[in-house]
Amino acid sequence: MKFQAKFFNYIQNAAFYEAAHIGAVKTIKEKSENKTWADIGCGAGIVAKIAALNGYDTIGYDINPEMVNIASKNNFLYNLKFKECNYNLLGIDQADIVSAASLLITTTNQKELLEKLYSLVKPNGKLLIIETTKNMKLSFAIKQFFKIGGKRAFILLLWAFVRGGKTVDESIFDRYVYKKYSILNSMIYARVIYKQWMY
Repeated sequence: MKFQAKFFNYIQNAAFYEAAHIGAVKTIKEKSENKTWADIGCGAGIVAKIAALNGYDTIGYDINPEMVNIASKNNFLYNLKFKECNYNLLGIDQADIVSAASLLITTTNQKELLEKLYSLVKPNGKLLIIETTKNMKLSFAIKQFFKIGGKRAFILLLWAFVRGGKTVDESIFDRYVYKKYSILNSMIYARVIYKQWMY
């Protein structure tokens, strides 16, 4: 787990990766005054940091204690906290904004995890889901590689190789009202799900 945490931290420091997640957080389009943000599966803390820099009272959660440790060290200058959580997401307080980046793709029961994440959103709040698309594959990433450039751009190729175009099951979003935003040349979707409307 220690190597995995350090490697993921290395990935999150790639310039394109940070820019993509800044773009995802911008899709929230909501005033941050007196608003809370919970980032679930926070990893090294990139989304939590961006949320905190945008004025949200932010807590990042991860099941890996090494990731929590790294996220805390990475972000000690910012006004945010990191805590360990369990697979069932028990003990996490509701927040105005809840985010999860590259989390649904890691589970076999995506629908159940999405429901748990949604339950953590306060009434009139929003759930931000950031996941790769079918374009996150090596053949497409090679075409984008030189356009993206910047620090550690080669990580895009590694990420695309590992994902291989695999993405979340689109049908799990059918019962929710959301807006979908294309990021990183359609290699990532950011979905903003609204708590106040659902059928």
